[in-house]
Amino acid sequence: MKDFIINLICGSLGGLVVYYIQIANEKKKKKNHIKERIEDSKKIIPQDFIYSIHIGMSMNKIEEIIGLPLFSHTIDENELFGNDLIININEYRFENCFIKIIHQNNQLSAIIISSYNDSKIELIKPDSELEKPIIGKFCVDGTFDNENESNEIIHEISMRDSWFGIIEYHGRFGGYNYYCYYGILQGIDDLENLKIEQFKGQIIEAFGLSSNPELFKYYSSTF
Repeated sequence: MKDFIINLICGSLGGLVVYYIQIANEKKKKKNHIKERIEDSKKIIPQDFIYSIHIGMSMNKIEEIIGLPLFSHTIDENELFGNDLIININEYRFENCFIKIIHQNNQLSAIIISSYNDSKIELIKPDSELEKPIIGKFCVDGTFDNENESNEIIHEISMRDSWFGIIEYHGRFGGYNYYCYYGILQGIDDLENLKIEQFKGQIIEAFGLSSNPELFKYYSSTF
């Protein structure tokens, strides 16, 4: 009986060890899924990349997935806007897109993706009639409701930049519910009274995701 109990305990412990090893291997395989696809495709981001990350993800995990940034810099908002925020920006350049990651306290605060070369990078538009809207193909349409009080238009004009961004809010408060759709600002004289109707038919050139809509203003800081 004693030997039976010992064998039973050993067998149970062995089974638990195997179980946890399998769980660890599955987590590792899932974590490396995007990384392997990037490496196998010569630094090309998968089209559905936006669904593989989330606001609040640690920068260590981001780097495990897409590697180290090509450029990194820090902006002290106290010098620009009079507040105490320190904004850290990492810029990644792949063959099919630019990715800008804004992080604070080693956590992802915002991500902005600008694609090219017919890369078909997907964006998120919860109320779109299209199943998979594509950056560079999707246009401002009737789903951008100008009467929605949660929507906001931002814009910037400088020697190098001329763009607009339409910010939308979807879902419950908290989490990453702010979305920004960027396009080229052109042919508009009255910049004080911008309306979404003025952008109808304009192509969405970039897409942003954040828990803080104030961070969307950093779209052109290094692009």
